[in-house]
Amino acid sequence: MGVCGLHMSRLQVCVEVLCVLSSRGPLEFRQIKRRTEIESSVLKEYLVFLVDRGLVRKQSKENNRKGYDVTARGYSVLRVLDPLVKEAHRIELQKFEAISSSLEKVTLHINTKSE
Repeated sequence: MGVCGLHMSRLQVCVEVLCVLSSRGPLEFRQIKRRTEIESSVLKEYLVFLVDRGLVRKQSKENNRKGYDVTARGYSVLRVLDPLVKEAHRIELQKFEAISSSLEKVTLHINTKSE
């Protein structure tokens, strides 16, 4: 789900981390990083943000490694955000389809002119 190299809003990063943890958690930091492709320093900042707001909890595993999991409050937030995220993806897909269609028309026009 990660968008390595692309700018993500604060909300997008939080939602991505919550989604990864809700579907695969509890996870260690390195596992979250690998699944989200978010830089370590950025991910650390957002995990602190989510823990401080009670959306994610930090757990100690039996091997003394820290794991992260979504709290009940985090799941509540995901339930509220789910329809909004789906709508945002739909809108982005429509934009992509419009741009793709425009590019096809331009390419066709350029190819026709060059013949």
